[in-house]
Amino acid sequence: MGAVFGIDRPQWADASGAAMLTHVAGLVRQAGWQVVNATVTIIGNRPKLAPRRDEAQQAMSDAVGAPVTLTATTTDRLGFTGRGEGVAAMATALLQR
Repeated sequence: MGAVFGIDRPQWADASGAAMLTHVAGLVRQAGWQVVNATVTIIGNRPKLAPRRDEAQQAMSDAVGAPVTLTATTTDRLGFTGRGEGVAAMATALLQR
């Protein structure tokens, strides 16, 4: 994140996540790759993802230009996510030349 959107780049200060995701997908394409698909897992107790999962998947898919699957899980009250102090996420993308 810091290499592309670091604090030395003020143009990204108020950028939306969708704008950042679109930019990164563009960098991937410029490097000669294409995103085939991606998956994102949200880790946290709140908020509940289910009511807006479809909307979020579509927004991320539109930003990336490829299908994105969104899942969510909890840590069974363990760690900072379990205590409700924050949310974590992991993302994996399949790329093809």
